[in-house]
Amino acid sequence: MKNVILDTNFIIYSLSFKIDLEAELNRIADFTYQISILKASIDELERLINESKLFEKRLIKIALKYIEQKSLNIIDKKGHVDDILVEMDPKTNIIATQDKALKKRLKEKGFKIITIRQKKHLRIE
Repeated sequence: MKNVILDTNFIIYSLSFKIDLEAELNRIADFTYQISILKASIDELERLINESKLFEKRLIKIALKYIEQKSLNIIDKKGHVDDILVEMDPKTNIIATQDKALKKRLKEKGFKIITIRQKKHLRIE
């Protein structure tokens, strides 16, 4: 089973574009998986609520509610989100992100990466 880990920006983008994450993951995945998120990403979302504009606050609150409602697997690791993701095992983890710098670091380590395409589809790179 693979672990599909949602990066902080990925969950916000996917919800703002109204992408059905589960349906899209089922469409592109030819493997069994569980959807996960880092505790550090949840902490980052909670911190961003206080620093964001009204529209972004709404999206962040929706993201936090989504995480709670879907009972996503929470990976409890401390540190900077990008650094934690890069240090994970590329054989068992697939990272979902839109962050260009993070994608470059992950590709260097041999990770498969899920990205949003055309604001409505997911793709595995």
